[in-house]
Amino acid sequence: MGNQTYRTTHGTRNSPAVLVSNKTEKSFFQFGVNNTNENTFWKWGDDNLFPYALAALSRKSTTHRRIINDKADYISGKGISYDKTDTILSNMVDCANGDRESLRHVLNKIAFDKCLLGNAFVEIITDESHSFLSFYHQDASKCRLNKDKTHIILHHN
Repeated sequence: MGNQTYRTTHGTRNSPAVLVSNKTEKSFFQFGVNNTNENTFWKWGDDNLFPYALAALSRKSTTHRRIINDKADYISGKGISYDKTDTILSNMVDCANGDRESLRHVLNKIAFDKCLLGNAFVEIITDESHSFLSFYHQDASKCRLNKDKTHIILHHN
């Protein structure tokens, strides 16, 4: 396995094979095609390119794109109602991650993927003491579920 370099929206990183791990015994996310073979994950279509075909259709058809965007906007709403005197919650709603995206913006991306592809994936980051919490949208077109449904494999290419 070893370390490999990968590019994300958060910059270029050198990292071991596990992208995100939680406190369970098994890591939930695995990174890279070098860690799997074709028989260990569920393919999206015969050539595994079905998500890209849906994304291309969305880009080519303004009507289709508008319908998907409107559905995502309807799901994510105009904002989140909460007690504004709770500063911790207010900070989370205003800045859900290190990219300074609002929680509504992250939810909108998740809703868009769910409407377009039927799946949505969120990377949740914290430390052992739970001193912070971050939510990052993971592009569903790059995620595959392994056959035993214990890992999400991120195809970074």
